Amino acid sequence: MKPRSPLALVFALGLAACPAWAAESFDGFVERVSADWVRHDPQTATNKQYFSGAEQDALDRQLTAEDDVINLPIEPGQRQAALELAQRILAELRTYDRATLTPVQRTAAGVLESRLQQLVEAIPFADHWFVFNQFRGLQVTLVSFLTETHPIRHRRDIENYLVRLAQVGPLLDLGLAEARARAEKNLIPPRFILTATLRQIDGFMVGEPAANVLVASLAERAAKVKDLSAADRATFVAEAERMVRTAVLPAYGRIRDL
Repeated sequence: MKPRSPLALVFALGLAACPAWAAESFDGFVERVSADWVRHDPQTATNKQYFSGAEQDALDRQLTAEDDVINLPIEPGQRQAALELAQRILAELRTYDRATLTPVQRTAAGVLESRLQQLVEAIPFADHWFVFNQFRGLQVTLVSFLTETHPIRHRRDIENYLVRLAQVGPLLDLGLAEARARAEKNLIPPRFILTATLRQIDGFMVGEPAANVLVASLAERAAKVKDLSAADRATFVAEAERMVRTAVLPAYGRIRDL
């Protein structure tokens, strides 16, 4: 799986909580900045179930519109906040004398510095990525996340799913605004990407809302939740269908129009 954030590779390597690390101050730094980063990335927080209790639950109810190429928010203000956080982490990281760290710590520090530096250098070119494309465009990643990553283990997960589903239309409109702003700079996808993306959108919009993957996947997974009555399950699925019909599909229509 492609890392979703500059710190994700550190997480994947298991370096963020390695008990073999000797220098507690460096370990504490990595733990703190990792948590700070994940708090700005709800999708990663859900994917890794990074926190617990109320903090994790709150993040499981949030979505962000991200550019899946550089894994940063599409909205310029949020992207600037991520840049400032990355720069702060880099500045703190460089205060540590690598010679005093263990080999594992030096590896972690190198990975962290490399990923964050790549991110900082990529941000000035963020507008050059295409918001909507057939592979990892916003219209793909939001749906994939909800249907493949957001967990459906119990009733609360379903409630959180619906809260997130309600955010899809507004986030797509945010992506539309950003795509228009980039088009004004003559940053427009080539014709073959536009053609493939239109074909994909048409496929997503075909059929009844009840058969849409955002509804059908919820119905399928909710059927496996043992402590959920059939009546409650039907209510949740009906609400998902309503949101897809009244908010999500119209937003896809606006993308197609653009």
